[in-house]
Amino acid sequence: MSMVQKFARNCNGGVAVYFAAEIVPLMLGAGVAIDMVQVNASTTVLQNAVDAAALGAASSGKTDKDEIEKVVKSYLAANKANAVLETITDFDVKLDENNNTLSVTVSGKRPTSLMHLAGIDKVDIGATAVVNLPSDGLGVALVLDVRGSMKADGRLPALKSAAADF
Repeated sequence: MSMVQKFARNCNGGVAVYFAAEIVPLMLGAGVAIDMVQVNASTTVLQNAVDAAALGAASSGKTDKDEIEKVVKSYLAANKANAVLETITDFDVKLDENNNTLSVTVSGKRPTSLMHLAGIDKVDIGATAVVNLPSDGLGVALVLDVRGSMKADGRLPALKSAAADF
């Protein structure tokens, strides 16, 4: 039997060859999974920061767009939006007086940890929040007790009548 035939029939170490061939795709897949979990967490932090910024700006009482943008930027910084983004590519604050809404949009690039091995250095993430601006009037909420004790002695109809008169 020739040396080539012996080599072809030898099964020792066959698993090592398969393992060596599969380790790179497996590690790349694990790296993508780790990075995507980090991207998801960063998107959540960014969305929370944008929500807080929109609510804070809407309740600030400011009407000038530049002043509103300053409020939004201060809320974004306080809620660590800059910590999850390497660069901000889009920052937009829109005040829609017709619909009485304020919208805040922030997007940017987040660096990857392991996906750069596959040539992906950054991932785009973004968040948008739209809030209703407070109206000029006073908001009132009534909480009415309609449990069993209010049903006795005609209390519930009197309560409903008083609420309607209010």
